[in-house]
Amino acid sequence: MVKRIIKYFLSILFTPIYILISFVPQKKGLILFGAWNGKIYSDNPKNIFEYGLAQDEIKYKLYWVTESFDIYENLTKNKKPVLLKGTFKCAYFQLIADAIIFTHSTDWEFNSYFIRKKTKRIQTWHGVPLKRIGKDDHRVKENQVISTLKKILFPYFEERIDLALACGPEDAARYQTAFGIDSKLIKITGYARNDALNRISRNSNDAKIKKVIYMPTFRGEPYEECSLTSDYSLDITRLDQSLRAIDVQLDIKLHPVKPLCTTDKNTINECTNINLINNTHNLYDTLAVYDALITDFSGVYVDYMITGRPIILFALDLEGYNRKDRKLYYDINDISVTTPCYTWEDVLIKLDGLKNDRTNEEKIRYAKVKKMFHKHNDFSSSSRAWCEIKKLINGN
Repeated sequence: MVKRIIKYFLSILFTPIYILISFVPQKKGLILFGAWNGKIYSDNPKNIFEYGLAQDEIKYKLYWVTESFDIYENLTKNKKPVLLKGTFKCAYFQLIADAIIFTHSTDWEFNSYFIRKKTKRIQTWHGVPLKRIGKDDHRVKENQVISTLKKILFPYFEERIDLALACGPEDAARYQTAFGIDSKLIKITGYARNDALNRISRNSNDAKIKKVIYMPTFRGEPYEECSLTSDYSLDITRLDQSLRAIDVQLDIKLHPVKPLCTTDKNTINECTNINLINNTHNLYDTLAVYDALITDFSGVYVDYMITGRPIILFALDLEGYNRKDRKLYYDINDISVTTPCYTWEDVLIKLDGLKNDRTNEEKIRYAKVKKMFHKHNDFSSSSRAWCEIKKLINGN
């Protein structure tokens, strides 16, 4: 509470400066990209950024914005334009930018104090929402009068969206209500991050299940340490023994803002068939190497459908998640490609059963749910996204 009061007090002092710097000329064609609070080089912005660079169009200048010195050094080494948050150069480039592209919000990926009202804002989001987000989230409640006052007193905190890029008609509809934007501002381009997944997944026939990945959704508070044992009801040692018995290797990747506790890390290090992947690792370039996915209410559930490979929808503590975290947009049975699992015992039975071919009914069900979320079934989403961004910048 004290930090918030200090923040708004300093913001009031900054308002006259914000008005003055708004007269600094913008740089036409200067586009800044950011993702995951500047901590990770990944997701839809990363794929659009790399696609845009590859086009080598002189009229556009593209830069990645990060607060990670490791990412800054790595991109510099690979000769990709990058700006380090907190530097004068980065602040200036944000001030003159023609457009910014992000996964969450202006304030999370950039410094709102330096983002002009005229700067075009492009929301790529970070996963097709199965759980409620933004204004649809029952936890997000703000008095309309307070909201209006904030816009007047602190114009730099405005979370406006000039273009939102969607995967399909389902998330496009969700963005209208969650972000409070007109449908005309939403373009269904497909998720740029899925292009690599699509390329690798041309052959999606069933094969022997050997390598599986478990990717649970975000629960609790950002950057709050979690435990697989207590938060996900997992007996790690017992699971390892069961996986060994059916000859399956399991990789676990937690949500990017959920670090795992040391006790669980040590237990996993002693396992033979369970491996922990760095949760900040950009997995989308290699996600298709897995034979099957286990997840709950994460957007990766929708992404992985592109491969046509088996997905185990693990609805762990669904009632508790709806109550303590977020409610879902869907009835879990309406979006599951197979019968959902509710315990780790269910998951193991389902995992062992994947060695059998899917029935025609299961294949039809899979195709129906996939079509529900994906409009495009190719690897041209980055191209479509880049075209829509250029249209916005050029006023077309």
